[in-house]
Amino acid sequence: MKKTGHQALFENNRDGVLLVDKTCQIIGSNFAFSTLTGYTHNQLNKQPLFFMLKSIAADERRTILRVIAHGITSFDTAIIHQKGNRVELSVSQIPYTEDGKQIGSYFIARNITEEKRATENLYKLAFYDELTGLPNRHKFNKDFEQSLAVCSNENKSFVLMMIDIDGFKRINDKLGHYYGDLVLKEIGNRLLENINDEQVEVSRFGGDELTVILNNVNEYDDIAELAKRIIKLIQMPIHFNRKEYTVTASIGIAVYPDHGKDTIELMRNADKAMYEVKKNGKNNYLCYIDKNKKPEKRVNRGVN
Repeated sequence: MKKTGHQALFENNRDGVLLVDKTCQIIGSNFAFSTLTGYTHNQLNKQPLFFMLKSIAADERRTILRVIAHGITSFDTAIIHQKGNRVELSVSQIPYTEDGKQIGSYFIARNITEEKRATENLYKLAFYDELTGLPNRHKFNKDFEQSLAVCSNENKSFVLMMIDIDGFKRINDKLGHYYGDLVLKEIGNRLLENINDEQVEVSRFGGDELTVILNNVNEYDDIAELAKRIIKLIQMPIHFNRKEYTVTASIGIAVYPDHGKDTIELMRNADKAMYEVKKNGKNNYLCYIDKNKKPEKRVNRGVN
């Protein structure tokens, strides 16, 4: 590589710099790039640029291929350092020129691992419940409004479930808040491991109240099956102090747009169904039915 005005940028840059020629062969790298990746200059020199693909984190490879295909010159990605740790990067591609002609490209990689971790921590504090790990009320409100907007625009349905944990107050009052928190934490772990996915989000609404958003609903049987799974998970025994404790769940269900077309109406009707369950023995689920409308296939039985 000829000594040019670019050399100072290359050698003194605190960010990692990789230089490739027009055939995408690596012809240079600085010490900072070796620190970021764990590869020495000799290991990288004269390798094809695709040599670096094996270092890209598995969950980022599809994005990188899209970046390459579309010629994107500024992007974020993540690599796995040779020592095994994940490194988050912000990458920019700029032309490498001599005598006014482009003869290659610089890839400048800035380590944003700490920055990204701080952003993720702030997001987690804002939108996730510290005790249970479930999405909190703020995230529920945000995602609920998003489901409303999407389903309204695309003429689709989604489900809201309101859940009250039966028997929690008894444990909390008798044994104290410490053990009450253990109950909530255990329930949160079960739901996160077995229920929450791309289509289902269980949130802690407050105290011993939970909410569920179920998107892309095709059959009422799917709603009933989900409610049964949640009830089964919550009523599994919880052990501490060498004793076994059991709580149950009362679930009220409302479906957009059948049982409401806005937040207030849907939540009110799911709440009505939930309190009807509590009045009739608890540990069950119930779908709201407006008796003024022609009833559709019921999840369990209706309430108005």
